[in-house]
Amino acid sequence: MKPSSVGSQNACLEENYQVFQSLIAKSKTYLLKGQYHYSAALAEIAAYYATWKHNGLFSSYELEEILHLLAKQTIQIENPPVKNTSDVKRVLHITSMVAGQAGLQHLLQRWIENDSSRCHSVAVSQPSISPVPEKLQSLVAASRGSIELVGNNYKRILERAQRLRKLATEADLIILHLQTEDVAPIIGLSQKTGMPPILLVNHADHCFWIGVTVVDLIVNLRTSGLILCQERRGIEPERLVLLPTPLTPVKRTLSQPEAKRRLGLSEDAVLLVSIARAPKYRPWNNINFPLDHVPLLQQHPNCFLFVVGPEHDKNWEYASQQTGGRIKAFGIRSDVSLFFQSADIYVDAFPMVSITSLLEAGSYGIPLVSYSLFSAKQAVWRADAPGIDQYLIRCQNINEYRNKLSLLVENAELRSKLGWNIQEDITRLHIGESWLESVDTLYERAKTISRKSDTFFFSSQRNISELDLVTPQILKDYRTIERLFYDYRHLLPRNWLHLRVRLRIWMIVVLQKLGLKQQIQNLLGILNRQE
Repeated sequence: MKPSSVGSQNACLEENYQVFQSLIAKSKTYLLKGQYHYSAALAEIAAYYATWKHNGLFSSYELEEILHLLAKQTIQIENPPVKNTSDVKRVLHITSMVAGQAGLQHLLQRWIENDSSRCHSVAVSQPSISPVPEKLQSLVAASRGSIELVGNNYKRILERAQRLRKLATEADLIILHLQTEDVAPIIGLSQKTGMPPILLVNHADHCFWIGVTVVDLIVNLRTSGLILCQERRGIEPERLVLLPTPLTPVKRTLSQPEAKRRLGLSEDAVLLVSIARAPKYRPWNNINFPLDHVPLLQQHPNCFLFVVGPEHDKNWEYASQQTGGRIKAFGIRSDVSLFFQSADIYVDAFPMVSITSLLEAGSYGIPLVSYSLFSAKQAVWRADAPGIDQYLIRCQNINEYRNKLSLLVENAELRSKLGWNIQEDITRLHIGESWLESVDTLYERAKTISRKSDTFFFSSQRNISELDLVTPQILKDYRTIERLFYDYRHLLPRNWLHLRVRLRIWMIVVLQKLGLKQQIQNLLGILNRQE
């Protein structure tokens, strides 16, 4: 990284940190005034901002202390029902959402599906505009559990927190599958009286999240995430567990030749497949997923690249034109198994990897190739997971990536051997009885571990490393702080700050339409000086 680039990134981190600290201060102010609902809303905005505007922190004890204080002031502790604590029979999954294409939702469903001997209930903590997926409904019903849309039934964050606490006391074990900013479950579960063991699935191991001071065990899905928890979140090793991501057994419904024909390909075509959310393929720092594959496909006229997730926009169309239409993005599809069953080689998304998709592809017996320009010090931005670490082909520059892909394109026997080895390892760890044994061990550890009770808060330490410098460039949300305030307007006070934010947004929209950039800067400068 060039010195000028380092200086620019340091400035970005510092600016993000100052905004984060100002949000913490606003939340504390409302807390001290006894305006607890506003304090909770500001805390959630702060957590969201810290996630998407990285500032050098992967956790914040200052923020979590506010959440604990809100719990002490607002959450009523009732006498919990008498339960048999010797075994885990009733599991409550608290999740921020249940709809969408993200791996978090699929992981929740597969967990319940694979752990079918227990009763599983689901509480959805944030408002949901989409219906609960039918598959999740049937899985929960089959386990004799229930689903409650807490975020839809209770408008305010603290009301949700109280309801989540009530549901938690009725379970033998709590598993959190949360968006990084979701403060309601953390507030509701902060006071441990009557609480069963609390586990948090560390699906967002690469970014900031809350709950460090509340959960008893952190369930990590890969080693790099576990190490980051210890080094940057200050979590004790005994509270860190590595668990393979649950997968469903592969059921091939088509032969590979038939699957290829359905995609319009001949049997002898060599198909590269990649499946992930569109942002993971977003061009960055001269890295461009479709264009970076053009030389490979030009070298091999029988090679195709089909990608599910991103839309086939101008960027993809240009790459397609350069290869005679052999590069294509299909957008979001419900029939992803068709692509897995057709694939000869699976190529990981970049610049952001997609671990769940790698595991799913490997379970079909497809060789896996991942390109990442990140160093070992930035390990959470690279691909790793139990079951793929031994046979995943990793590449650290684009020439190595193309050369190894070229070798696989030309050697069907090598593809078959690698695919078989990966499939065997993934099946052994992620599917069936082996995964259930891992979960049983996890539950047993949760029941016997020394519970977190009186939390000691200390100042969060920022550590500006290679990882911190690169994270804001990859992990982005283009919403401004003004936009965040506006999105939370129903939870914030209608005072002069709120009105000023609304005025600022209105000015930006109007003046941008008029093309008056200098006027925007001048007016925002005046408002900033007046605050």
